Amino acid sequence: MPFETARTILREYRPETDIDKLLTLWNDPETQRFAFPDYIAPRTKSAIEEITKGFTKGPSGSSIFVIAEDKESGEFLGQLSFAVVFPKTRIAEVGLSLAREHWGKGYGKELVAWAVQLGFEEWGLHRVQLSTSEENERAIALYKHVGFTQEGFRRDFVWSAGRYWGVVQMSILEHEWDVKEGKAKQNA
Repeated sequence: MPFETARTILREYRPETDIDKLLTLWNDPETQRFAFPDYIAPRTKSAIEEITKGFTKGPSGSSIFVIAEDKESGEFLGQLSFAVVFPKTRIAEVGLSLAREHWGKGYGKELVAWAVQLGFEEWGLHRVQLSTSEENERAIALYKHVGFTQEGFRRDFVWSAGRYWGVVQMSILEHEWDVKEGKAKQNA
């Protein structure tokens, strides 16, 4: 560690320097609305410590929690988590939170594609999955662009902005990803 994409550095989470950045990110109402099914505001330092302590340091094949920074400026972009949730069947789940000022700039696509590549090439996964709020239309489009397929929908799963929202479940399978090219196969 650290890892790199074309425009980012993904480095180990350092509580002493990163917890305040995560507090700002995760307490943003729009980020919470899209990223967290439990939508608890405000998030506290102890809540962030609880969330992050379940992740190992580095690509052990079980989980990572990394901070994404712009490669040129060093600016904090957000965080990415990636965890094997079912080792026997080689299934992992990816989660991403980007600071609002970086939405729509292609960072999400770059980071999710990196995680999928890591999962299939290095970790030997069969499936990478994720979920997001139905109202997070930009993220759904991003995930589809990376190669994910919508496969499920949980009705009235999240309470946010005074109403219930559904959660979209998506995945990509190993035969749908071209490891050599680092992208989804055409017509997989």
